[in-house]
Amino acid sequence: MAFFDDSINAILVENLDKSFIQTLVQERPFLDRMTKKGGEGGSAKKVPFNAGAGGGQGADLETALANAEEGLGTNYAWIVSPQKGYGVKVLNNWEVPYTESPESAADAMTQATFQSAELAAQDFARNIYGDGHGTRGTIVSHTNPTGNIFVLTLESASEVAGFNMDNVIVSKATPTASIDSGTAKVIGSSVQGLTIRVDAGSSGWTPTSTHVIGLESEMITGSTISTFPGVFGFVPPVDARDSNFVVGDTFLGVVRDAATPVEAVSGFAFDGRGKALISSVRTLAGYMGQFKHSAPDTLYLNPIMGAKLAEAIQSAVRYDIMAKSDGAAEIFYAGFDFVLPTGKCTALMDPNCPVTEMVLTKADSWNFEYPGKSPFKPSSPTGRLYVEDYNSDRIRLSTICTGFFYTTNPAATGVITVSA
Repeated sequence: MAFFDDSINAILVENLDKSFIQTLVQERPFLDRMTKKGGEGGSAKKVPFNAGAGGGQGADLETALANAEEGLGTNYAWIVSPQKGYGVKVLNNWEVPYTESPESAADAMTQATFQSAELAAQDFARNIYGDGHGTRGTIVSHTNPTGNIFVLTLESASEVAGFNMDNVIVSKATPTASIDSGTAKVIGSSVQGLTIRVDAGSSGWTPTSTHVIGLESEMITGSTISTFPGVFGFVPPVDARDSNFVVGDTFLGVVRDAATPVEAVSGFAFDGRGKALISSVRTLAGYMGQFKHSAPDTLYLNPIMGAKLAEAIQSAVRYDIMAKSDGAAEIFYAGFDFVLPTGKCTALMDPNCPVTEMVLTKADSWNFEYPGKSPFKPSSPTGRLYVEDYNSDRIRLSTICTGFFYTTNPAATGVITVSA
């Protein structure tokens, strides 16, 4: 009989390092296309980016010099903390006696390890398309079929798909408001019906239409960034801006108000509701093309919107678009190529992208830098993937997906808000 020991733990960690690309980018084209690099360290990272060449211009040298002295240029820097997503898988101790060799013990642990890594990758990928406040859905309406059971109708299919069975949720009036009292556990869902069924138990939680929901501990009280800033943190959608597209905040140390080059510090936002999808994409690409090095080459969109856009431009959806990451052999994505005013663009269907948003971007302007060989690590400080639980007959495998996520060119990304 083979019990779990340090040698098996070493095998598990090695397997996780070797296969992390497949776990990370499978069905996640945004994570495949972004720039990735290992070997990073530190508790924070200062990421400088340039928002323009400054005002040093003029018809003669003296004027150009004088204008250059008017300011210190337009250099900015994000102060980025490591982003992270967690995955925990429980394994029953009674399964151990059924492992008759080191290999079978490793097999049992390997399956649980990759399941925990997949959960961590799911959490990380969802937050990539997040606002930094843990928002995963908005309650459109709700019913109370019995007792403490509630059926919540959300805005879109992608919001429903963002919740797993047994997730514990919380709610608040807006992404930056205080948390409502109580919690609820997801006990059912219907993507087609746009609903999740939750049990509030004895927590006292009750739903309110228009309130936003998220996972417990990811969504917290107030305006503090609680998960990590995803795409919609760096480039907020149109509803998070004023009529001049100004965000009006300080984000990761960068002021984003009207006295800044707006698109250079917060990207582009376009309201495509009530407009033709392809017209919205082409118009936004035209705006983005005004900036050097910002011509988009990739459009990420939910498969529901991808099918509509493909039909609108009479393009056949392909299922053989190869992943670009080293080590991602035999991973393919659904999408199609089309032409914008700025050049060729590839539409990639990403189920993590909200149905109501499309992300038009220069794919490699987004960066993910992780420690060591892989972004997946044991969350235990001892380096063990598995942790014994002395209060029950089981062990848990806890994995973290972590790294610095940021863009060095906000103007190379635009978010199009569309009708679901």
